[in-house]
Amino acid sequence: MVEIEIPDERGLLRLEPSDLPERWENDELSTRRIGDAWHDARRTLALSVPSVILPLSGIADRNLVLNHECYGAEQMRILRSEPFHLDQRLRPDRS
Repeated sequence: MVEIEIPDERGLLRLEPSDLPERWENDELSTRRIGDAWHDARRTLALSVPSVILPLSGIADRNLVLNHECYGAEQMRILRSEPFHLDQRLRPDRS
């Protein structure tokens, strides 16, 4: 897990489940199109999206996508990082 500082003037776009198509959790094509359009527009440094594992509005479990091609990307700073250990019960290949 990583804590990142993002300059306010370039900011981030936050999408909630209500901003996404119905059944977005299983629609990789639609969510990929949304992400591609965000990336290509280069308006914000980061895109905050709900987690597929816990897709509830207001829940802290989110994914942050960074656009290194956006103006101002060099101003982002990693503040701290720590190892992330995936709960083995979530692995699809576990027996």
